[in-house]
Amino acid sequence: MGSLILVEGPDKAGKTTLAKRLSYLLGWHYLHTGPAPDLNKAFEHNLNALLVYRDKVVIDRLHLSTRVYGPIFHNQNLLSTYDIEVLEGLLRSKKAMVVYCRPPSDIMDAQLEEVDDPYESLALANVVRESYDSLMRKRDDVYHYDYTTANALGRLLKWIEGSI
Repeated sequence: MGSLILVEGPDKAGKTTLAKRLSYLLGWHYLHTGPAPDLNKAFEHNLNALLVYRDKVVIDRLHLSTRVYGPIFHNQNLLSTYDIEVLEGLLRSKKAMVVYCRPPSDIMDAQLEEVDDPYESLALANVVRESYDSLMRKRDDVYHYDYTTANALGRLLKWIEGSI
């Protein structure tokens, strides 16, 4: 029985909106992790997030975003291979469901242009998206979610129902 949903994706992809909505609809806990306050403690930050709730939790970002954003914004991998293996093992033990939010780039670009954001340019946003896309293509346990498609939430809920 899957008891954890991990929602990942680039900025302005709809992660937080989706994670909060799933939490409400399923009656599960919601947890937003964000980046580690201390970059040297990224592993501990991610591990603690996985241990906060025993089950029935929707997590808005975890180690996958750390793997994407660390090299791009901090010029270093913030997690070791061992750290990743431990976190992935915990996700498997909890039968985690990974949802990758990825609407079309032009939709995200329009939203990025409306707010102050950490990107110096939309070109940097594309680097983040390409890094996420590459990482997610290597996984076989991911549901690709695009909120701009018809009945996107309904289809996702059916997938979750089949995975619980």
